[in-house]
Amino acid sequence: MTNEHALLRCPKCGLGWWEWADFEPAELYGQGYFQSAECCQGYNDYAALEPGLRRTARDRLERIDSVGPGWDQSNVTRPARRLLDIGCGTGVFLDEAVQFGWEVEGLEVSEYAADVARRRNLRVQSGAIETASFAAESYDCITLWDVVEHLRDPAGVLASAAAALRPGGVLA
Repeated sequence: MTNEHALLRCPKCGLGWWEWADFEPAELYGQGYFQSAECCQGYNDYAALEPGLRRTARDRLERIDSVGPGWDQSNVTRPARRLLDIGCGTGVFLDEAVQFGWEVEGLEVSEYAADVARRRNLRVQSGAIETASFAAESYDCITLWDVVEHLRDPAGVLASAAAALRPGGVLA
C-alpha cells in the first residue's frame, strides 16, 4: 500500500490504525498476495506455510472443543456441529475442522483463495463479510482468524457474527 492514507489514533486507548477510505480488499487479496515475490505485499509462497497452518488449526480446534457446551465427542447422537470460518483463505482451517467432526462453511474475500478452498471440496462463498448475511442462530462456532483488524466496521461484523451463533456458541 502507499503512504497516502491517514494514520488515526484512538484518544482513549492510543490504538492506531490506517484509514483506508478507498481500500478494496478483493483487489488486494488476489493470487499475487498468496504467491508474490514482493514480500511486503503478501506471501512469497503461502502453500509452503501449510504444515504450520495445519498445526495452528488443530491447536485452535482443540481449544474450541474444550470450551464448547456439550460437545462430548462420544455422543454420536448429537446434531452436527456447524462452523463458519470468516476469512477462510485457502481453507486449511476448514479442512482440519472437518477432521474434528465439524460441518464447515467458509467466507473469503479473495476469489483466488476461495477457489483453492473449493478445490479441497469445501463449501466456501466469495465476498466481503460486510455484505454477507447469515441466518440467526445457525452456527455453533464462528471464527475470524486474522480478520478483525482488516475490517472497516469490526463492531458491526462481530455483532452480526454473534447473532448467527446458536445459544452457547463460540466466537473465536
